[in-house]
Amino acid sequence: MAASLVHCGAFDTAETTNAPDASPSEGGVSDANLPIGDGGADAPSNGDGGPSACVDPVAPTHPCFEGSGSCDGDLVAVNSLSGPAPDGGTLTLGYPHGLALDGGATYFAALVDAALARDGAGLGFVFRWDGTKVERLTAALDSPGFLAARDGYLYYRNRKNATDWVVERLKLPVAACEGSACPAPEIVALVSGAPISRVHPVTPSLLLFRVGDTRLFRSVPPVGGAQWATTDISPGTPMPPSTLSTGPRAFWGVDSALWKVDASASAYFVGGVAPGAPKAKLVTSTCDAVYVYDDALTTKPLHSATSGGYKEVDCGGAVCAVTLSFDLAADAKFVYVARPNNQGLQAIPRGGGPPVRINSGADAWDVAVDDDYVLLTDLNGKAVRRIRKRPK
Repeated sequence: MAASLVHCGAFDTAETTNAPDASPSEGGVSDANLPIGDGGADAPSNGDGGPSACVDPVAPTHPCFEGSGSCDGDLVAVNSLSGPAPDGGTLTLGYPHGLALDGGATYFAALVDAALARDGAGLGFVFRWDGTKVERLTAALDSPGFLAARDGYLYYRNRKNATDWVVERLKLPVAACEGSACPAPEIVALVSGAPISRVHPVTPSLLLFRVGDTRLFRSVPPVGGAQWATTDISPGTPMPPSTLSTGPRAFWGVDSALWKVDASASAYFVGGVAPGAPKAKLVTSTCDAVYVYDDALTTKPLHSATSGGYKEVDCGGAVCAVTLSFDLAADAKFVYVARPNNQGLQAIPRGGGPPVRINSGADAWDVAVDDDYVLLTDLNGKAVRRIRKRPK
């Protein structure tokens, strides 16, 4: 398997007026009334079933995140990757979908270089990128995507047949493999009909996932059976937009209502559809806050959510939103918005202030962040890109 790994000194140009420094205590980022994951079912595990402390990824210090100069980064050219087809041929790949980070490695799905694969349909594989080499980890999958890594497992979506969709997981670390030599994954969820469209592991024995664009499901290990038990736990009246959050804690948004989710969705936080209230089109959490993003609210699309309602994150008078936004992630300073159609990333300070445009030419669909990098999938560029958070 050949992989093209390109290192770039001037990765892109960031565009903004200088954003002020922001601490997590500014701008309504945390709220004493907002329940946090301090040992409950949604607290990250230490790997042996017990909760560990939740720590947000550190804030970037590279000047480009303040709008000064170009960012540094590198990329994987997905259209240089290939893999064995089920019929014995070779699949040429092109489109990345989904990102998961664990232990300094980046995991992503790469689908065939065909028109339908741009929207996530088609054969592909799951890969690992450690910054030096790119390795294939699975046999051919149908429409893989919506990756997540937590508590020593890697999760991803797969289509089993014309009607059934599954979430599969691999125990980490997993070795690179070829075809039939790849390890058999564990199936931890199965549904029929609409596709699985977001995956959020809470603990090794509790998985949440979205089906279609309106339903929230829970899956737990079998008790005396061979298959994980999958249950629809959708609260309220299912309607679009409905979304399952990214980040360490699980939230479910329906229109302008928001629930905190563990084994159920009974903890109701923000409700009522008030005039001007944001719709929870995208939701992400940090250790002490939760944010909703509504790209229809062009000047103030980002809100923090508390038990008392939504609070605007002021963009300093700048226009924050564009027509479409596909994904959210956050660290100690910014909420990052993935924007398609060559709009790149928008980094909005959690404490308020003008947004920073990062890699403005990228067709960004997915975003993920850790202490060292901000990563994105670039569909037009057919690449997985990562941006250094600190100067070299």
